[in-house]
Amino acid sequence: MDKSLWRSALRAIAALACTLAWTGGADAVVNVTACGTLGEFRQTYNVTTDLHADGGDCLVVANNGITINLQGHSIIQDTPTPFGSGVTDGGIVRDQTTVKNGTVTGFVFGVELDSSTRSQVLNVTVSESLLDGILVGTGALVKGATAQDNGFGSIVGGDGIHGADNVQVQTSVATNNGANGIRVGQRCLITQNKAEENFEDGINTGASCTITSNTASNNDDDGIDVTASGALVSLNHVNDNFDVGIRVVCRSTVTNNQASGNGTQFQFIGSGCVTNQAM
Repeated sequence: MDKSLWRSALRAIAALACTLAWTGGADAVVNVTACGTLGEFRQTYNVTTDLHADGGDCLVVANNGITINLQGHSIIQDTPTPFGSGVTDGGIVRDQTTVKNGTVTGFVFGVELDSSTRSQVLNVTVSESLLDGILVGTGALVKGATAQDNGFGSIVGGDGIHGADNVQVQTSVATNNGANGIRVGQRCLITQNKAEENFEDGINTGASCTITSNTASNNDDDGIDVTASGALVSLNHVNDNFDVGIRVVCRSTVTNNQASGNGTQFQFIGSGCVTNQAM
């Protein structure tokens, strides 16, 4: 055989082997018609009907690389209890879980993946959770989500979207939650979201975050509260928040934001902030 043809054949065999190694060990799709444990590595589970929980958890993620496609369906808690989540990692570290395209209603926690890493919550609406709506761990992405009416009365918790460090929240809506709309740790990216009419801050972050092009309005505390230094806060609209429009710990950069109707428009804590905003 010609050497070039031999090399081409070897490359094809190697590519096929890689493909088989990547896709092996799980069926292409598993349909889900009831609450239960999802345990196949790198498996995609398609929900084909609304799921109803009779107290406790509904879907428990029990392996890495699991995708849950709700396909427009809902996960509903029929029997309110002080325990239970619509989707949960059960307090065990799971990696690369994806939950997408549906609704979760009436649990203690809607989506509870805060023990896990690199999760994605995409186009999911979570409402009427007793505590937090969407809980994610390190390295998560929350995109196109809605968290509304989560957290009640004086119960501790009630954040619409609550994340750890290195979290990205993008093009999501957090409204009328019992604590913060969006609350995350450090080294975050918070962009193009709406956080409105929440009982505490609209957006609350830790250090070294980028907070850009968000709207935070009519919240009962601050519009945007950056609780540690090193942030970039730019191109946000903050209006009619009860306390401070944008509160930032220096050193941080705060530029080109629009603030009106807040108790105080801007508050800079410490010195060394770079800003073109009125002090």
